[in-house]
Amino acid sequence: MTVPSPTTRSGPYDGDGSTTVFAYGFKVLDENEVEVVLTDSGVNAAVQVLGTHYAVSGVGDTAGGHITMVTAPVAGETVTVRRVMTKLQTEDIRNQGELYAQDHETALDRLTMMVLELSEKIDRQVTAPVSDGSPSMTLPTAARRADKALVFDGLGDAAVAAFGSAAALDAGTGSGDLPTNGDLGSAATKDTGTASGEVPTNADLGSAAVQDVGTAANNVVQLDGTAKLPAVDGSQLTNLSGGGGGPQSVQVLAGSNAAGGAAWSGTWT
Repeated sequence: MTVPSPTTRSGPYDGDGSTTVFAYGFKVLDENEVEVVLTDSGVNAAVQVLGTHYAVSGVGDTAGGHITMVTAPVAGETVTVRRVMTKLQTEDIRNQGELYAQDHETALDRLTMMVLELSEKIDRQVTAPVSDGSPSMTLPTAARRADKALVFDGLGDAAVAAFGSAAALDAGTGSGDLPTNGDLGSAATKDTGTASGEVPTNADLGSAAVQDVGTAANNVVQLDGTAKLPAVDGSQLTNLSGGGGGPQSVQVLAGSNAAGGAAWSGTWT
């Protein structure tokens, strides 16, 4: 027999609460070489136990066979089947001994299957482009990388760095939480800096990072598109002379700043 297909994995198959038989499209020489992984909601993956959770048919068939689950996977669960071989060479060829063609071919088949299995794993790894030459992807020791984040240094080599204050925040939508969705919205497209519409360049935004933008109580005031302050209620301003507790106006006159440019002009009410 030969190994005519590079396939080493089948699935994932979606569960529906009733289907128990799933096909695998690759040759195996032993039922113990068939690994079945049950994943719930795309989160928790559990390797199933042969004889306890599933049975295998089609051993030795070039086209593959089927696995039969004892319990049908439900909706939200997926089944993935792959070939996982013991990495040993068990064929003992003796000098001037008998050499059967079938045994020789089986040994070659096993070597080919092992190579295909490793190739499938490598295809799912994070790798650097060939044009990068020989970047260093060796991680520091466990003691040095404990409680740190994986980063890449100025040469693009793997390194570790201490988490910033934002990394310690929980994921969610509450106060002090980081958004769980990958889309950061318009803020992700902002330039960094201190001008109008820019995001501060410092990593630690402090308490302002969880405040709403606006002119109400506890809001952070944001400059508009022309770098001007919005209208605010003057009665909320303190340490200003004036009568009564009603609305007040503060006139900001035009003039020149220290750098010689134009100052703000407008009225807060």
